[in-house]
Amino acid sequence: MASPLRRSAAEALRLGFDGAKVLPFSAMPGPKWPVVGALPKFLSYGYSKMFQYYKDLYKEYGVIVNASILNDPIVVVSDPREWRKVFQREGRYPNGIASDVWMGELVNKKHGFPDSALNATGETWQKGRQALQKDIFSVASATSYCEPVTDAAQQVVDGLKVKLAKDEAVDFNGVMVDAVADVFTAAVLGKPLGFSKGLATEEQRRWAKGGMRSIELTATMLFQPHMKIWPEAFQTYREYEELYGTMVRTTKQLVEETIESYKDFSGPEDELPYVVRVARRGELPKDTLAYEVQSIVLAGLDTTYHVLLWNMLNLAQFPHAQEALREEVFRVLGPSAHFTRDKLSEMPYLKALMRETHRFSMPSTLLTYRFLDEDVALCGYNVPAGTRIMMMSEGLQSDPELVEDPEEFRPERFLPEAVQARKSDPLKSLIDHKLLGTPFSFGARMCLGARLADMEIMTLLAKFTASFDFQVAPNQSWEKVSKTMAAPEPTPKVIFRPR
Repeated sequence: MASPLRRSAAEALRLGFDGAKVLPFSAMPGPKWPVVGALPKFLSYGYSKMFQYYKDLYKEYGVIVNASILNDPIVVVSDPREWRKVFQREGRYPNGIASDVWMGELVNKKHGFPDSALNATGETWQKGRQALQKDIFSVASATSYCEPVTDAAQQVVDGLKVKLAKDEAVDFNGVMVDAVADVFTAAVLGKPLGFSKGLATEEQRRWAKGGMRSIELTATMLFQPHMKIWPEAFQTYREYEELYGTMVRTTKQLVEETIESYKDFSGPEDELPYVVRVARRGELPKDTLAYEVQSIVLAGLDTTYHVLLWNMLNLAQFPHAQEALREEVFRVLGPSAHFTRDKLSEMPYLKALMRETHRFSMPSTLLTYRFLDEDVALCGYNVPAGTRIMMMSEGLQSDPELVEDPEEFRPERFLPEAVQARKSDPLKSLIDHKLLGTPFSFGARMCLGARLADMEIMTLLAKFTASFDFQVAPNQSWEKVSKTMAAPEPTPKVIFRPR
């Protein structure tokens, strides 16, 4: 058998790694310049093309790559079966992306804000995470917000219909941002703030846009670790610091107003918004709740927006997919496309569409990363403790040896019968591995609101498809660029016509 060093990516994935022979870290392939490691190659792509950098690492070096920069040991792993080993060893108090948000810690220290438990480590993180996830993380708790989210999605659709009736210009990007902000606030604060209908205040609009911009700046700094040396020298950090302080004030106000408005509510818990449920449990100090909610806002708005944007853009580009989804929506939900908790599991095409979007126009190449406290053997190499283990999937999911016609958008490839048909092929079936199917990560530090975000996206896709025919305007072109996640640049114009 060839050594892991000499295998092509597809060959390595086909054969797997039995652990019989583990090569040293120094033998791992990758761009290794003296002293600086992969830094020259990393910088040659620029931040806007980071997704292409990691995709090319897969093509050039295979399923595991030494991408260390300066004194920061980094390993990029593309085999989801090997990722499982990482999650199995992450321990009681795992360290990942959230615990590496150094810019947030710096702002909190400078301005006297309390640190969010979600960005902490050790027992502080564990207690905070347990308190915050009880009312949002499980399928049962996430789907308990189905009614307010569906109602908010209807308001989004109604707001767009009013604009079209008045023959107002429709900004596709703005529609997506407002839609996500409304369904998110419906679940978290108990009602949509009215972004889609022009009812949100200017302060509230700055809050939503500021949250998304803050995450974009965070990602920029995370992927450019040299900024840690002197943060204030970079406009990126200075803008982040200013936005953070502004958001803190608005978040505190919104949380306090929501809790006050429900102080006399004695109905079922399922009818309470998220922040009130958490507050009533009393497991977090009252004076830190708003800061925890801000962390959820920062993570929730931006990620959900990017996933929704690519799904809607693919529906606009590919009429066959839009019509197939519309037929399923009408059959399962009816023309109103009104979701209920029991209907979420009855829409295989909608789920296949979202899965194909995640493969075809992946919002984020990076699933997640982890730091382990012990050495681990991955893809036939020893990875020392403390190494940043980055789990990337775009290269694998666009590899023609694994995916038939990867440049074509085919939601049908993820319908249950198609998945079943390739189960006997260990290589082709790898794209169905559970750890490849979501942009929201896995493990103990996976996105807290992943299931809520999925429900929000499904609801909005159903409502938009039932209510409109939409398509990309003629003569549109764009390129994929890295921001927080990958986005089309410029955002194309999409034409909506009410049905």
